[in-house]
Amino acid sequence: MGDARRVSHGLLPGQGGKLRWAGRAWAAGTLHDDGREDELEADARFFGIPVALVRRADDQDGVWPEHLPALERFLAVQTQWCVEVGMRGAFWLGLDYGACESGLRLAGFAPDPELWAEVRLIEDGAKQELNGR
Repeated sequence: MGDARRVSHGLLPGQGGKLRWAGRAWAAGTLHDDGREDELEADARFFGIPVALVRRADDQDGVWPEHLPALERFLAVQTQWCVEVGMRGAFWLGLDYGACESGLRLAGFAPDPELWAEVRLIEDGAKQELNGR
């Protein structure tokens, strides 16, 4: 029947980091690499420190090829957010799943539960970034 430790999106805890990274990068406006060196790399070069020494082995920004289908679907519905606005500003609740289903169909994407689970991980990363967490 499956692993009891799996959460609602079908992955084990700790999985989905690259997808959440993609969501945070989308929300921060850094999803597309503009080719500029980041601050950490610039500082390392200034002080003569090899960049490989200041980066963790798992600190690889970017989207892996196997995640591109989920990212394409997320980008197709990136405007379908539910946002609550109050005295303290906006709070991003998440994607409107009904609108997303229609948007994905109109964009030519067939329903795929596994890819939708990955889209939800990207959504989670985006919410964290948009809500300042």
